[in-house]
Amino acid sequence: MVLLNDYDQYGEPILNTLKASLGEDVRLKGESGIMHHKYMVVDQAHADSDPLVLTGSHNWSSSAHLRNDENTLIIHDQGVANAYYQEFVPRFRNGEILVSTEDKKHPLLSDLQVQIYPNPASEWIHIRTEEGMEVASIFLMDPGGRVLQIQEGNIRNGMDVSHISDGLYFLSITFGGGGQVVRKIAVL
Repeated sequence: MVLLNDYDQYGEPILNTLKASLGEDVRLKGESGIMHHKYMVVDQAHADSDPLVLTGSHNWSSSAHLRNDENTLIIHDQGVANAYYQEFVPRFRNGEILVSTEDKKHPLLSDLQVQIYPNPASEWIHIRTEEGMEVASIFLMDPGGRVLQIQEGNIRNGMDVSHISDGLYFLSITFGGGGQVVRKIAVL
């Protein structure tokens, strides 16, 4: 679950990646005022898995990471993780289910309309669509939303991923007549 204070056009690729993975578990704060919270709770309900909290002054932005003098605390404690989680839950429940500007422009298409294969892939990713759907662009993104490769135009063969390191990625595919899909893929 992710709760955001706000986002802009620069955060849009990350937002789309989060929404592709988490769907309605990505929300915009629903309370008045500015939410300046910066924390992550991991496995608070599972004492045997080393529950933890990441918190501090770090804004989780490139400026905070590269230029500012920020701090991050990593706390390994189930009690602290549960306290943070209890604070988070009401805020998340009050949050608005997020619809990004991309979602408004390009409705998501179903798995029946667009198929991606093979997955996992080692050389090429192919895209099979319903008759009459023309792929306009393919964006290959890492889990952080950074665009690694773009293909635009009349795309028939899919995308060459033979030069991409092994790992999990996201494909964002838009179509000439409108519509978009975001799919998780593995490259091996």
